[in-house]
Amino acid sequence: MMEFQLFMEAAADAARRVLGEGSTVERDTIRTRGGKSCPVLRIMQENDGKKEELLLFLDELYGEFKDGAPLPELLESHSAAAGKKSLMGEVLDLSGELPEGLPSRWEAVKDKVYPLLLPQGRLPGIPERPAPFRGCGVSVVCAVRMEAEAGIQRRPTAVTPSMVRKLGITQDVLYRTAKKNLENDGCHAMWLAGQVFAAMNEEEDEQESVPGMLEPGEQYVLSNRPACWGAAALLHEELMKRLSGGRDMYILPSSVHEVILIVDDGSHKQEEFDSLVRMVNKDGVALQDRLGDGSFFYDGKTGEIRRYRNEKADMEAVSPDDGK
Repeated sequence: MMEFQLFMEAAADAARRVLGEGSTVERDTIRTRGGKSCPVLRIMQENDGKKEELLLFLDELYGEFKDGAPLPELLESHSAAAGKKSLMGEVLDLSGELPEGLPSRWEAVKDKVYPLLLPQGRLPGIPERPAPFRGCGVSVVCAVRMEAEAGIQRRPTAVTPSMVRKLGITQDVLYRTAKKNLENDGCHAMWLAGQVFAAMNEEEDEQESVPGMLEPGEQYVLSNRPACWGAAALLHEELMKRLSGGRDMYILPSSVHEVILIVDDGSHKQEEFDSLVRMVNKDGVALQDRLGDGSFFYDGKTGEIRRYRNEKADMEAVSPDDGK
């Protein structure tokens, strides 16, 4: 019987043959929300004009292969299943139905819709708008967020086109309402002592709320009060202006739940932050929680968020209120 190491190489080669030239196949290791490291095949392919990422768990494939299943058939069946069941289902309710007990009336729902930030194309079939961050590859998705029950945070419910029709509203109304709720939701920044990411699990009493401008060179976590899907706080323009005090900042998208803000004091290059984000993503952030693979730049003079510090300013960002 083929050893697992050889099997992983053979599976990657077979996947490239089975899935054809329109797909890219890479071997990788991810960390699940339970903290387990899993070897996977990461597959990128286009579906109806949209890029779709699939993960095939190699230990599952190997178990069925040892039981006698042909490798090409395994790859085809697992690819089809992965396309239907996204890892995002672990952190988002993708059922297309309003949460149980919530009436199908806009008046009952409107105070519970919030924007979420996700990598573009992560949720096929769910309406998204480009975030107003130039070149960052991030989109805004709206979701219905319910209060925690017995201390357990409930998954937000992604808003689908059928839900919008049922509520009798437009996408524009949905996004404007979600953004307003975000601005009223108590977004805040917290001081992060020591090296970036090093104190992410420190006790809460070692962090302190930031009432005004951030200090140059220090690192701060920006999130919402539940610390759940809090990266969307980047959409709060007035908060970002107040925190920056008109100064440039680097943004490290540590996850969809929070980002790290660093006021630029000239002591670091953006490439250093890019490398740090990639390293932490690979070693410590579950795939479904990742927001980006590099740092962003906040222009203190214009209030613009863009991927690179030195991009030409004559390219216009797309506002989420401008899309249809």
